[in-house]
Amino acid sequence: MTHSSEYFLAPFSIRKGANIYGLIFGSNNPVGMEKYLDAAWSLDKNTGEANFNIDNDKILSGQLSFFPEDNVVKKVDIFERNLLQWLKEERTNEEVYLFTLMNGMRKTHTTEILKGNISCLKITSADKIRNSYFYLGYKPEKHIKIKNNE
Repeated sequence: MTHSSEYFLAPFSIRKGANIYGLIFGSNNPVGMEKYLDAAWSLDKNTGEANFNIDNDKILSGQLSFFPEDNVVKKVDIFERNLLQWLKEERTNEEVYLFTLMNGMRKTHTTEILKGNISCLKITSADKIRNSYFYLGYKPEKHIKIKNNE
């Protein structure tokens, strides 16, 4: 058994009455972090970080406000911009999966961003890869390179 000093960490804030409690979740296994992020995002659909609106953002789903201060860039928007910039070079599906976790996002976020923007290039599997399927996971079945379509 090998020991790794690499850990995945993610914050979560819980409001109970007048008190706010901070939680730091840590896992040395990517699958543990994936499960945690799935649970956190199911509780907080906007940031995956709290059971209340921690930043007091005015949440406007899919529409802009007349007031510029209400048009706050959301965590998912920032992640999309960073992911597409990071994918200027070819990456494997496992690298994309780990990048997703390190940014506190779910695999579903990454898959939605990649659809239509990115292509997959088969490199080590004899099987055909499905179009628009990126095989994100800790122990990927297929090893692919992901290339930006730009």
